[in-house]
Amino acid sequence: DNFFPLFYGKVRDQMVNIFRCHAAVELGTPLLTPKSDLHDSDKKSVALMDSTGGLVQLPYDLTMPFARFICRNGITQLKRFYFGRVYRENTVGGQPQIVHEVDFDIVHNTHNPMVTDAELIKVVDEILEDFPPFKASNGVSFLVNHTMVVEAIFDNCRIQSEIRSGLYTILGQLGRQY
Repeated sequence: DNFFPLFYGKVRDQMVNIFRCHAAVELGTPLLTPKSDLHDSDKKSVALMDSTGGLVQLPYDLTMPFARFICRNGITQLKRFYFGRVYRENTVGGQPQIVHEVDFDIVHNTHNPMVTDAELIKVVDEILEDFPPFKASNGVSFLVNHTMVVEAIFDNCRIQSEIRSGLYTILGQLGRQY
């Protein structure tokens, strides 16, 4: 347990350097968001009631709160990274389980998204180059989440549009062991 903070700090520092070399800024989002049914298929999101009786939830991932943030603020161009905690319901009750995540996001409005796609792949490559053990580790996951790539695969496989939403839910759970 004493080793984790030291290891985490060193990894975080190196990753921050990589993100900043790509002109990304560190930007967090509000902790609580309105309750969403997005992750209800696995019933692991953590819902709470605020002081007015409204349902809110702790972040299940760092992507949804950021997407909500950019929409609410009209952001059309931004490179951001954020190290944060996400939460899963504890099946035996009590405190929710905490999972550490890092997001690197590129928000753009260009007509040629291949430039930003290539930059994302370059960032992952630089991280793997700086941390060779990550290449062989079973304890670290890199998830590249790009809707256009998945849509192209679905189109190529002739997946009907009516079932794609369910497939996105299933694909979102792959590799997650919490």
